[in-house]
Amino acid sequence: MASHDNATEYRRHAPSEELAADLPAHVVQTLRAQRKTLATAESCTGGLLASYLTAVPGCSQVFGTGVVSYSWDCKRRLLGVRRRTLVMHGAVSRETAGDMARGVRRRAGAHLGVALTGEAGPQAAEAKPVGRVYIALADAKQTWVQACQLDTPDRDREGIRRAAAFCALDMVCRYLEGRPLDENKQTERENDADTGN
Repeated sequence: MASHDNATEYRRHAPSEELAADLPAHVVQTLRAQRKTLATAESCTGGLLASYLTAVPGCSQVFGTGVVSYSWDCKRRLLGVRRRTLVMHGAVSRETAGDMARGVRRRAGAHLGVALTGEAGPQAAEAKPVGRVYIALADAKQTWVQACQLDTPDRDREGIRRAAAFCALDMVCRYLEGRPLDENKQTERENDADTGN
């Protein structure tokens, strides 16, 4: 995995209410049509992504597991995030996001795992700017990690959380529709292998 971190402003603002309502339904419908299942692992969004999904009727056919892993201990115990990943890169990193996505997918027995970790503000806990979010999507063979810099008026915490959840849904949508996940060099791949602690 590359060591550099070129975050891009993938989405600058929180989604509108219409987008927040329409995209989860589209993701659930597409998962159902393709007979695929999705599991989520969230840190900075605190279950908001799972909330968007479970607001869609019939979601239980494609979504059965959502983990809120706010602490290092939870990330390690529930998702299998490697200790060395957390020590070397921190909780807010593309490496941790990748471990989270792979871990929740395996533990849930789902086709796809999506994970979010980031700095929602108002102050950063790690040496990352407020609004920096990493979103990872894993299938059985590969993991893609998106680095985002999400800016909202006054660096609003709730706006950043909503925008992050929306970006995660959009990433899942692009995967399901066969659209590139590496457009504008915003994503990268890595082998889906756990190489230990």
